[in-house]
Amino acid sequence: MSKKAIVCVSFGSSYENTVEKTIKKIEEDFAKEFSGFEIRRAFTSSIIIGVLKKRGIETDNLPLALEKLEKEGFNEVYVQPTHFIAGHEYEKLKKQADEFKNKFDVLKVGVPLLFDEKDIENVCKITAEEISPSEDEALVLMGHGTDHSVNYVYTKTDEMFKKLGCKNIFVGTVEALPDIGSVINMVEEKGFKKAVLSPFMLVCGDHANNDMWGDEDDSWKNSFIKKGFETRVVLKGMGEYENIRKIIVSHAHKYLGV
Repeated sequence: MSKKAIVCVSFGSSYENTVEKTIKKIEEDFAKEFSGFEIRRAFTSSIIIGVLKKRGIETDNLPLALEKLEKEGFNEVYVQPTHFIAGHEYEKLKKQADEFKNKFDVLKVGVPLLFDEKDIENVCKITAEEISPSEDEALVLMGHGTDHSVNYVYTKTDEMFKKLGCKNIFVGTVEALPDIGSVINMVEEKGFKKAVLSPFMLVCGDHANNDMWGDEDDSWKNSFIKKGFETRVVLKGMGEYENIRKIIVSHAHKYLGV
């Protein structure tokens, strides 16, 4: 009899309450959808794994999760990432999984949330519906950003919002382009005086609480306030929205064939 497992792989978060609201919810969704599968967790961030270990919380990285499954006699393993884009972290987990390709009868790696144009369109529609800014508000979404070539996905997402008629939704990034300065310029050009800030990330963790809504002088909140914007926040990770989680589950069906 086949022993089957799905490993839900996330970047990770040291904010326990956000893990409960997002990563754990995704794992619960997978448990409901795939009743014949063991559901396991892995994080790709060694820094976050280290922070959690100091608190007495043990979290596997992907190699350790796969080693355990091999020892326990699993022969079909499906790795489903919860990452937004196919950047460095995604390439890392694919390479790590590849080291185990001869250890199982079946070992497949799924795709991230924003994998193709249809994914981007669906995520844009869900985001606009869930956050639903008023017409006189600019909704500014904070993505992570990367120096990987796939960073273009953030610009593509911004363009998709406009294509769908959401002229008041803008996408920026913390660590790449479009940066906060570029986004403020775009919002000002459109004549908005009110801004709603929300994370365009799976969890509402460090970037959302500090870079976006923190009290530091250069936080996104204070950058908008200094420019005279009436500013509010929606502190919810994208993984808190059920329909976003449904896309991740659908990817397991579509790309992993489970």
